[in-house]
Amino acid sequence: MSNSSAYLNLGTYINGTRGTDAGKFVFSVTLNGRPLTASWLGIAIFGSAAVTNANFTANDSTAAMIYRSTGDIDPFANGTANQPTEDGAFFTGSQTLTMSLDLTTAGGYNGTNNFGTIAFAVGTTSLGSVTYTTLADADFQYIGLTQAAATGGDGYYSNLTLTQIPEPESFALLAGAFALTGVMIRRRRA
Repeated sequence: MSNSSAYLNLGTYINGTRGTDAGKFVFSVTLNGRPLTASWLGIAIFGSAAVTNANFTANDSTAAMIYRSTGDIDPFANGTANQPTEDGAFFTGSQTLTMSLDLTTAGGYNGTNNFGTIAFAVGTTSLGSVTYTTLADADFQYIGLTQAAATGGDGYYSNLTLTQIPEPESFALLAGAFALTGVMIRRRRA
C-alpha cells in the first residue's frame, strides 16, 4: 500500500446484530514487516460519517490498531490513541493485528450504557478492551486498511479476515445437531 487507504462498506451488516447472538465479529490482518521510518500502517473500523477521503487515518475510526515504524502497536477507540493503553512492547517483523467486537447481550450489551466491547490483540498478546458507552460511539459500518497520511506508509498486508462468530451457517448446523440429538434421546426412552 502506498499513499492511500482502502475501505469496505458493510452497510448495516454489523450494526444490525446489536443485542443478538449473531453480534460477535473478529477482524484481523497480517502486516508483513514493520513500516518505513516515520510512518505507520493499520486496520480500522469506521462509522458511517468517517470515511471521507483516500487518506483517512486511525483518528477517524471507531476502533483501530496501527503498527508504527518504531515497533509500537497502538490500539485506538473512538479516534483516541492508546485506548486501552498499549503494553509498551516493541514488535519486529510481521505481526497479526486483531480486533474482536462483541455486541451480544452475553458479552454485556444492554442498549443503555453498554453498546458493545472491542478487544485488541497482537498475535496472542492482548492489549485490552474498551466498552462503548454511547450508541453514537458504537457505529461499525466500514472496515478498512489505513496509513499515515502525511508520510504515505508503505507496507504489505495479507490474510485480511472479517469473521462472524459463530458463522451464520454454524447456527443452522448447531440447530440441526440439537434437533437430531433430541430425536435420538426420545427414541431411546421409548
